[in-house]
Amino acid sequence: MIPYRLDLAGGWLDQPFVSGIFPGSVITLSIRSETEYEKRCGLATSTREAIKELYSLGLPKIDSLELAKLVFNCENKPENKNVSGAQDAIGICVKGLSRHFYKGRYWPRSIEICQDEKVLNWLEEHIFLKLLRPRPPELDPLTKEDFNYDYIQTLSFVAMKCWEAIMDMDLKWFAYYLAHTYATQTKIFPMMAVEDKIPQCMGWKLAGAGGGGYVIMVNDKPCGERITVNR
Repeated sequence: MIPYRLDLAGGWLDQPFVSGIFPGSVITLSIRSETEYEKRCGLATSTREAIKELYSLGLPKIDSLELAKLVFNCENKPENKNVSGAQDAIGICVKGLSRHFYKGRYWPRSIEICQDEKVLNWLEEHIFLKLLRPRPPELDPLTKEDFNYDYIQTLSFVAMKCWEAIMDMDLKWFAYYLAHTYATQTKIFPMMAVEDKIPQCMGWKLAGAGGGGYVIMVNDKPCGERITVNR
């Protein structure tokens, strides 16, 4: 079974044209599901499809970071118009929770991995998913952007604070910084935003590049589909 990638904070900092302005981390969570999640909905399904072409029987049992780098290099062919960020390959291949630091390059300068069962169980208890609709095929968030230094610095700062909140298992601040991530992302890439009604919760953001897809919600009680962390 090939996992999926859930991005919790810092999304877009894995692209050099963003982290080259101000460095920062992306936080990803590897999750698995007995049923298939929808495509074009922010859970790195394109990277997952690339993995299927390489390993039809599932991920091989090799070093997870080496596997992530192999997947990243194989998916991003020279003829590709856009380069899929390394957060997708890392978020799928590396079990548990990861924080990867980027500074003007496609591959992160450093990677921190958390496989603490207390933290992972806590995340499973408080993260929920809800599908809005797949991102329209014609929607490209890169067609409109504002690479304001302050926005990108804020995105980096919020990712740092989000990691701290998760490590402290502080639900209030985790929800706050998750929501703050999305608010900042949509300032940089306005095409990510949606007008859909979101279930009431403590904090939420859209998965992946937005414009539709799954909503990641943080709450103190169930408000959507539960997740299962890939361990």
